[in-house]
Formats: sequence, structure tokens, C-alpha cells
Amino acid sequence: MNQGTPALVVTAHAASYAYSMELVPGDQVQVGANDESWPEWLWCTDKQGVSAWIHESFLDRADFGARLRRRYSSRELTIAVGERVTAVGSVGGWCWCMKDEGATGWVPDTCLHR
Repeated sequence: MNQGTPALVVTAHAASYAYSMELVPGDQVQVGANDESWPEWLWCTDKQGVSAWIHESFLDRADFGARLRRRYSSRELTIAVGERVTAVGSVGGWCWCMKDEGATGWVPDTCLHR
């Protein structure tokens, strides 16, 4: 994850959850409702009972729920206006970012100027 695009934080964002779901390819989740604001994101629950939003493109759907296609973290990043981050990749209105000190997580695309 050392590649990316420099971005300036133009709107602050605080992480919504104090925990994160960490999954590897092949992990199974139960799929629930779509997010109202970002309908491509699905509320999913893993086998430990941890729930978080996962973008539909990261999942292979099946009768039992879904399997992860790739390594995934639901971690959100708390950012402040004026901070500089590296935007590593965007999907469904959210961007995976990295701070200079190495912290990583999701932030809404609308918080960033690239």
C-alpha cells in the first residue's frame, strides 16, 4: 500500500465505530441490509458476531450469505481538516487512506481533495 495519490482533508471525519472487522479471502459473512446513503455497502456479520459495512464488490454472494474475495478491514480513519493523507483506492463513495504515521482506514470521498 505504498502507492497512492496525495489528498488534502477538506472535511473532518470521525470513525463511526470503535472496532473494526478484519477478514481474509474466503471468510464467510451473513449479509443484511444495504446502506441508505451508500447502497453498494452491505451490513454484514462475521462468524464471531461482529458486524460492519462491506462493499458488494468485495463479496461473492451465495445462498448461505457471502465469502470475501479479498483481504478486508472495515476500519474507518478519523481525520481533521488540513491533514494530508495518501488516497490508496476508492469504492462506493469511500476511500482507503493512509496517514503519514501509518494509520489506515476508510473515509468518505467527499472529505478529500485530490
